Amino acid sequence: MRKAELPGVHMAAEYTRLYPNGPLAGQVLGFTGIDGKGLEGLESEFEKRLAPSKARYVVQRDASGRRLHLDGREGADQIDGLDVALTLDTRVQHAAETALSRPLKNTRPRRESWWWPT
Repeated sequence: MRKAELPGVHMAAEYTRLYPNGPLAGQVLGFTGIDGKGLEGLESEFEKRLAPSKARYVVQRDASGRRLHLDGREGADQIDGLDVALTLDTRVQHAAETALSRPLKNTRPRRESWWWPT
């Protein structure tokens, strides 16, 4: 991380999840909140698998209570979250979303945003 050159201004690392196909399958994938936790869709369903977790170690201590050697793992306190692989056919998903959006474009219902993005 670089040090900011302005007093009172600092930089912080921030993680984000990538959505390679933009809004395609957005209702299936869901989204995360500002804290990175899944709020809807698969992001919410698999939150525990996707989120990083704290590392836990069983350590040995000597008679004085001092921790013994950890095989080079000292200081490693976070484990990356797991990956989730989907087998969603983007062509089929795009065709389905396009077909579902046609009636909205023709009729322009008053409250479309509750179930389909505008």
